[in-house]
Amino acid sequence: MKLKHYFEKHPEISQKALAEKIGVSPEFVSMLAAGKRTGSIEKCILIEELTNGEVTVEDLRPNNSWDKMKNNLLRRMLKG
Repeated sequence: MKLKHYFEKHPEISQKALAEKIGVSPEFVSMLAAGKRTGSIEKCILIEELTNGEVTVEDLRPNNSWDKMKNNLLRRMLKG
């Protein structure tokens, strides 16, 4: 589901509240919902978790391969 549709389906959840939970500005979340920005892999994973899987990483980053993102994230975690 697109983030925009998630907010429409759940009017009790504000863009501001989600922004606070993932550590970004409400404006950034607004741009994500409008499809004008792409979040980092980590932020997309957080959004997927916070929306209980209703908005997936693939929904947020449709032009990227999940396998590639997962491998990049694993490499970062192993370096850290």
